[in-house]
Amino acid sequence: MIIETASRCNLKCVMCPQALPRDNEHSVKRPKFLEEDLIDKIAPFVKNLKAAQLHGIGEPLISPSFWKLLQYIPKDCWADVNTNLTILTDQMIDDLLNSNLKVLNVSIDAANKETYQKIRMYDFDTVLNNLSNFVDEKKSREQKYPVVYTNMTLMKENIHQIIDFMDLTVGKLGCNTVKVWPMNNWGKANQYYNRDYGDWTFNYEEQGLWDYEFIYNQKIREAKEYADKKGWEFFGYEL
Repeated sequence: MIIETASRCNLKCVMCPQALPRDNEHSVKRPKFLEEDLIDKIAPFVKNLKAAQLHGIGEPLISPSFWKLLQYIPKDCWADVNTNLTILTDQMIDDLLNSNLKVLNVSIDAANKETYQKIRMYDFDTVLNNLSNFVDEKKSREQKYPVVYTNMTLMKENIHQIIDFMDLTVGKLGCNTVKVWPMNNWGKANQYYNRDYGDWTFNYEEQGLWDYEFIYNQKIREAKEYADKKGWEFFGYEL
């Protein structure tokens, strides 16, 4: 079951529909949060799930429904959530670690502050601090779950940072796994994402890697070889 508890997000990353103006036909127009009373209605089904994806186009951790839903996830369910981890309180850490969540997947997209600011326009250090606090608390409790993934949506701006990203999130911060995937090619809709962000002009078509398969595949192979040498988990597919 896929349950989207939030269609609202507190970030407007350059490659995401959340960044599009509301009057654009491709922008996100769903309700902000799943209504909490609906969680009670689907609870009988949730309690019997074997697998669940607890995210969609929004940021789950800012949704009250997400935290309510966690209480119903059964122990033998492989439940995962993707988050930007920009907001993480001590209470949130405790609730996540006390739940039956199996995977906390954190979207970061960059190995340094400058690139993160370009793509996600938020404070890089805040996210890394949140991630470090969560991993440290999990280790102090000697818990296996949730395992912590970090991920990158790849484009020309960050394709050369995959190995640095692994060194940072797995080598330094102690996360379990790195996952990467290329930015989507929306065809004619790519143009709607083009805009100026301060002194950086983001052009979706130019940042896309579909015309640079050789470079993309080379970087994926290099990352796989590096991860194998280090004994780390890395998931990325070639075009």
